[in-house]
Amino acid sequence: MDEQPVSPGVTASRWRLRLHPTGTWFAQAAEGKAGFIDGEVFQPLRGQDIAILVHTGTEAQIMREALAARRIHSVYLSDRESVFQTEEAKDLLHWLRAVAAPTDDRVVCAALGTNTLALPLEHLAQLQQDELAWEAQIERFRGYQLLWQQQGVLTMLRQLLHDFALPAQLLQQPNGERILTNLLHLSEWLQQSATALDGEQALIWHLTAHLDSSGDEFIQRLESDAELVKVITIHKAKGLEYPLVLLPFICHWKEVDDKTRQVLYRNGTQTFLEVAGKNSLRKRGKQRMKRD
Repeated sequence: MDEQPVSPGVTASRWRLRLHPTGTWFAQAAEGKAGFIDGEVFQPLRGQDIAILVHTGTEAQIMREALAARRIHSVYLSDRESVFQTEEAKDLLHWLRAVAAPTDDRVVCAALGTNTLALPLEHLAQLQQDELAWEAQIERFRGYQLLWQQQGVLTMLRQLLHDFALPAQLLQQPNGERILTNLLHLSEWLQQSATALDGEQALIWHLTAHLDSSGDEFIQRLESDAELVKVITIHKAKGLEYPLVLLPFICHWKEVDDKTRQVLYRNGTQTFLEVAGKNSLRKRGKQRMKRD
């Protein structure tokens, strides 16, 4: 074990390598060779048994990318944002605008250029240069508009997802299940909202007004989250218990710089706020390491 704390970058690199045995654990669990014994009962190791504690979202991303590289699915429990604050919500708004105005080349181009549809830029440029190909896209969005008017926004969006093969594409991505869930959640919400609104533009304005919403009833949820490896901040994990806990960044240090001018540190039972000099910064750093 290192005698001194190491930098975050070094710690991250080491843990990317050290996570390799985690995949082996799951393979052994499938063979009944890795797990927990409670009395005489053997319980194979499952993803939900493992918690990885981190300090920040950056550390969480490092760990989740390392896990994904080993085909181990995880969820960041401290990342519970409103579905209206996601990229998918903004992209869906572009789709609705294009379907409501299918002859407007500008809004159709914006819809086709969204991150969720993920059309290559070269393909999009070729469409705009090929008059027949572009007209085919316009006709496609005219069809979506007719479907929206006759059968509702939910049916239209499901058809759009099918035509662009989004479910199959998304489920091949590390975070694709969540993206698809967000799209379906938003589509169902739009269908419910449409019953109290009059027309396409009213529904578009309704979604626009909710893009900055953070209501708890629209927080992202996945039923499968309960079965995944948990990545969670140390602060959020207080009071929680997990069978197997990994602490990859517990001994890292944060470099002292001269930018911070106010520093909190503790001396016994007293807390001090001091205009920061180098000594104060060092004291604060020691307090943080002692707390961790």
